[in-house]
Amino acid sequence: MVLCVKSGITGLPRKQRDRQIILKSVVLTMDRTAEYTEAEINKKLTAWLEDVGGTINLDYVELRRQLVDEEFLGRSPGGFRYWVAISSRQHLAFDLEAENLDVLDMVRTGIADIEDRKRQYLQLGLSG
Repeated sequence: MVLCVKSGITGLPRKQRDRQIILKSVVLTMDRTAEYTEAEINKKLTAWLEDVGGTINLDYVELRRQLVDEEFLGRSPGGFRYWVAISSRQHLAFDLEAENLDVLDMVRTGIADIEDRKRQYLQLGLSG
């Protein structure tokens, strides 16, 4: 999940692989058996952007559009209902273990690791 904690990312990555990893991390935070109203999906996407994708300069509307366009989310014809798409020919083949990842925990751990490394670096600089 280094893509989600790395600063300097503006929008979604251009590389298909990196973009799909990020989009997959979004739907991993959702219930794959539920249907969502537009307001509910917007709330989920806003939460993901705040909790996981904080370094990605993107709003929930663009994120939702990308998820639908790349078939990570299904959408009813009127756009009133959304659901997690189980599979698509457009998706990369993800390891089955990826379905059980706790994205939020991984990002928190990554951020903590980065902060620890910064502290260690600063301590070395101050003592040297």
